[in-house]
Amino acid sequence: MRDAHIYGHPICEDRVEVPMLKVVPVGEGYPEIPPEMKGQDEVVVEWFGHSDQDETVGQLQFRFPLPWSPDKLQWMSHPERFRVAFLGAASRWPNRGQLETIVHDVAGGNARLPVIYVVSSHIGLNDGADGVIPAGYNLTVAPLITLTNDLITPRFFYNPRVIEEEQAKLKVPATC
Repeated sequence: MRDAHIYGHPICEDRVEVPMLKVVPVGEGYPEIPPEMKGQDEVVVEWFGHSDQDETVGQLQFRFPLPWSPDKLQWMSHPERFRVAFLGAASRWPNRGQLETIVHDVAGGNARLPVIYVVSSHIGLNDGADGVIPAGYNLTVAPLITLTNDLITPRFFYNPRVIEEEQAKLKVPATC
């Protein structure tokens, strides 16, 4: 992170080509960190911002916090091994048959809340039909609040090939 800020939030110096999960110190890039948070890490998704009030935000990349700490069991100690397949408002969920569940269960009923779907071929889960699928999780993404109470949310991203690629890379050991 560099010293450049917009609306009180640091701007990422290194730009990513696709949304990326990273583990960073809590509050990195901000001038003040609460003492109880010093020395702690958080998982963020680094990506372009979006604001209904300021189109220049869409040219900048930010770190949007995720609700799970880096040591959450589901990450298996490596959040950075997960790839982003979907990032955007819950209302834009691509599988319309799951939309109500995503809005209600993941976004707490708020269709405008940003959600993310991440997947990793490093962890295989039983698919319930004698097969193995890559681990995948839906989470909310914290929008950034500006000094004028506008929201900076992550720019929409969807790549269904990510899921297919992670399934193809999944290494399943041979059984005896």
